Amino acid sequence: MFYKEMVEKHQKAIEATGFLKMAQDLAGLLDSPEFNCEIEKMNFLTKDLARSRENIFDRFCAICVKAGIKIPEYEPLFYMAFLDGIYREGFESEKSMEKKILAYVEGQLTDKESSVETQKIKSLIEILKIFPSPGYGRIDDEKIYAMLNFLLVQMGCEPFRPDYSQYPLRNIPVLELEREFKVLIVDDDKQDILQTARVLAGWPKMIIDFYFHKSEHQELKSSEKAKKLSEVAHTIIMKSPDIIFMDQSMGDVEGDELIRAIKVIQKGKIIFVANTGGSDAKLQAEGTLENFRKGNDFRGLNKAIEIIKSRMVH
Repeated sequence: MFYKEMVEKHQKAIEATGFLKMAQDLAGLLDSPEFNCEIEKMNFLTKDLARSRENIFDRFCAICVKAGIKIPEYEPLFYMAFLDGIYREGFESEKSMEKKILAYVEGQLTDKESSVETQKIKSLIEILKIFPSPGYGRIDDEKIYAMLNFLLVQMGCEPFRPDYSQYPLRNIPVLELEREFKVLIVDDDKQDILQTARVLAGWPKMIIDFYFHKSEHQELKSSEKAKKLSEVAHTIIMKSPDIIFMDQSMGDVEGDELIRAIKVIQKGKIIFVANTGGSDAKLQAEGTLENFRKGNDFRGLNKAIEIIKSRMVH
């Protein structure tokens, strides 16, 4: 609950920035154990999760800077998972970011006594200068940047971070409701859940929730699938969503199948919005609104909110 407590402690300062709701939403995602990872339990999926988590973290830090409060410490996961944040919003290009990183790291070595760590850092810097990226046959600079940050932390220095004062933050022009409403992101990919939630963070009156489907990635017999769909449908309905962002391919179940299972239990109340990177044809055949595409198309969501507004009037 570290990030939520931080928002509560500095609520007035954050509220003055106009980004209090966004800070609250981001803090909820960062505090969720579903989107964290113990260093000892990292696996092949950790890189993608850490990259998405770092994007959420960077946005949270940018709000802290606007509020004039101390930014939280850089999470070890971001470099231990061999991440450097190669793509960060706000940088002109990867080339310019590389120059900023090198200048920052070299500056950290000023007045530092020679040690094993400083020698390693100097060697890594030389490697990056000899093999600049991007380019054909590029080296694995993600691991090099991650090691640079790791060594800086070991020396008691601050790791490289974006310039949060220049980080782009904006509240999306949105349709507002008089009452709170809940959206539920249903997906089997944590990275996609975070990507979708990050775009929604800060939407007035919107409560963001998610259902992470832990797929067995195996074909189920028809009786087993029916049981699984019913169980998942009941779990989702218990979360009382007004709008569901539905992914299509989720391993052992499909989104269109799940929609049908939900409608058997509760028909007509929940509004479905497609949320898949692939084809949404099967989802639309079950009545979903336009594909949200993990946060890249708001038409379906705006229509869903208009439907909720009309229900409130009647």
